[in-house]
Amino acid sequence: MSFNTGTNQNHQPSDGWHTRTGRIAFHVCRIILALVFIIAAAEKIARPVDFGRAIQAYQLLNGYLISPTAIFIPWIELFAGVLMLFNKFTRPAAIILGMMNIVFIIAIASVMFRGMNIDCGCGLDVGFLSYIVGTQADGWALVRDIIFLAMAVVTYFGYIPKRK
Repeated sequence: MSFNTGTNQNHQPSDGWHTRTGRIAFHVCRIILALVFIIAAAEKIARPVDFGRAIQAYQLLNGYLISPTAIFIPWIELFAGVLMLFNKFTRPAAIILGMMNIVFIIAIASVMFRGMNIDCGCGLDVGFLSYIVGTQADGWALVRDIIFLAMAVVTYFGYIPKRK
């Protein structure tokens, strides 16, 4: 008589993330997040003044904080995106991108609450991407950033190769 004890044949705890589906979910989320943030960062780095104006439109930061934010945020996005893409320090990168998405979600929600109609400043208004992800700070941007946050969570808790 055999009972299911929640362990596999090697007597290790069964862990859904170590299944093929778990690995695929981890890598898909990791690569999508990496590419999105690398593309967005490149656009913001190339146009820091435009990104600064987008930040200013949210009316959340003091004027003195806008320029440093417009300069540093894209580099943080690029750094975390590259780490994600090359699957290095993925968990810290997922924390960084997840926290950034929480800030973006709060900022977009505040704009919607105040009835403002502004560009999201997300840096994804590049060619076909603008049609997919949109460029306004609206409900779609909020949903998009919640999805990105969920992807960061999947990446953080996702597949971690077993050490030998």
